[in-house]
Amino acid sequence: LSGGDVVEEYENRDCIESGIPELDEELDGGLSVKEIVAVGGDTGSGKTQFAFHMLGQAVQQTDTPALYIETEPDRYRGQRIIEMYDEQTQSDVYKIEAHSLDQQKMAYRAATDNFEDLSLVVVDSFTSRFRLSDKFADRSSYAERNQEFREHLNLVEDMTKNLECPVLLNCQIYKNPTQYGAADVIYGSTLMMHMVAFVIMMKSKSGQLTELNLKNNPHGGDEDVLLQITDSGLQYAE
Repeated sequence: LSGGDVVEEYENRDCIESGIPELDEELDGGLSVKEIVAVGGDTGSGKTQFAFHMLGQAVQQTDTPALYIETEPDRYRGQRIIEMYDEQTQSDVYKIEAHSLDQQKMAYRAATDNFEDLSLVVVDSFTSRFRLSDKFADRSSYAERNQEFREHLNLVEDMTKNLECPVLLNCQIYKNPTQYGAADVIYGSTLMMHMVAFVIMMKSKSGQLTELNLKNNPHGGDEDVLLQITDSGLQYAE
């Protein structure tokens, strides 16, 4: 492809908008098909609320089902999607339970085997089972953990290519004291940054406010976007 063809192809790509203009501007239009995006943040920062929001947007914009892969028990809340959207939208969001690393890998394959078309896949949380697993409890298992992590990412990449939809990976974070200002870092980020399109970092603010910041997005912006979590969903907070 020529340089002009590359630009035209990108500008005409299919993507899922957030429906929040200020956020879509930072996302350069939304989440692109065949794109893996990592979402990082502490517990309570709004990662799952953002996932529910994007699942509803994906279903409504494409009239195509979406999939939620649940790795932690009782994480999925269908009633919350009804509150944000409606019962019809919620009925088009499917769930696969994957409460171990092996089940998680099976879930990626099941998504491709059982669905011809999906608008969005969310894995919530992608990293929790790695942190909870006894297999990776000490430093001697570091290489084994990385190999397992790499296998998961390769399967996710295959899934997004086969289904031609974006994938959101919700991830835990930790403080890295070796970075300036003890920066927040996504668990497994060294490997992940080779596979994901970019990272959305979320930080809980006062009240029901959450702050989103995009990292390493070659096309989008780098401004913070402040959102409010309300009973009816996510809204831009001026």
